[in-house]
Amino acid sequence: MSLNRTWRDKLKSWSWPQADVSLPFVLLKSIWYHLHGKPIIADFRTMIRGLSRIEIDGRLIIGKVGGILHRKDWTSINVEGKLIIKGGVHIGKGCRIHVCEGGELVLEDCHLTGLSTVVVKNYLKIGKGCVVAWNTEFIDWGSHKIIYEGHEEKKGRIEIGEKVWIASGVKILGEVSIGSGSVVAANAVVTRSFPENVLIAGSPAKIVREGVSWENYE
Repeated sequence: MSLNRTWRDKLKSWSWPQADVSLPFVLLKSIWYHLHGKPIIADFRTMIRGLSRIEIDGRLIIGKVGGILHRKDWTSINVEGKLIIKGGVHIGKGCRIHVCEGGELVLEDCHLTGLSTVVVKNYLKIGKGCVVAWNTEFIDWGSHKIIYEGHEEKKGRIEIGEKVWIASGVKILGEVSIGSGSVVAANAVVTRSFPENVLIAGSPAKIVREGVSWENYE
């Protein structure tokens, strides 16, 4: 009973809203991760492969419900390379994350709302304070090579600065960096880099306003 109370208190302190299964299932799965040295809180519909290749300096919460997310959505994380968690990271329900062998994904104090796809062959970092809305895609490489005169394939590397807001339906592809404080409008397709504090939109994405900042609604 004391162990259950300890875990109940811990779950409450970590602000676990709208758990989609009964608390005992969340407790059992989360205790199993902790016994393997991983501070992870996850709902029952979470599948993790490559747990030993996840490094956590903080905590990881997986499978939060909210907004358009459905209780029966599964979250899948497959790590063949390396996944590094820094600070408090939230991965919403329905996300699909695949880190290929030799790839590295770094998530630092950020929030992925849910239903997003992340494929990392080389390197991807999402910085502190970033918010990623639903149905976004991060892909740092293509599975098919395009060949034409004067074209050189680049080794993809995606770096998202601190406190970047990425709206729903955005696609970030290839060799890209986005500066801190920037906002990426819904359904933008980002294939090149952008500086800090800009609003970018469109396909392909371009700067539509400079000197922007943003805050969460109260």
